[in-house]
Amino acid sequence: MEMGVIIRPSITVGVKFCGNCNPVLDAARLLEELQSRFKGIKLVHLANGNRQKVDKVLVISGCPADCATKPEKDRRVMTVVAGLSVNGTPVIQQELISKLAEALGISGVKGGLH
Repeated sequence: MEMGVIIRPSITVGVKFCGNCNPVLDAARLLEELQSRFKGIKLVHLANGNRQKVDKVLVISGCPADCATKPEKDRRVMTVVAGLSVNGTPVIQQELISKLAEALGISGVKGGLH
């Protein structure tokens, strides 16, 4: 059994999604994998004006069209996954989790989706 990296102190990541009309990426699976590898992450769904304080914002578009709207005021702490890219840089599926973690500032585990 693979152990996850424990993040101390924990961070809260607000997550915003696209409409998921043409996904090449399973966003739910991506988040499950991220949480299983990094035990200190608390994920909060940013929808319907949710104003909960977050440390980082993760915007997930299921395909390269990157159509998810981005919160204007949180751009300095935002990471964008659009299909198989992180912040506009293409990644292979096997490296998606590690590149996402690196972009969120919580790197330490290598790998993609299992």
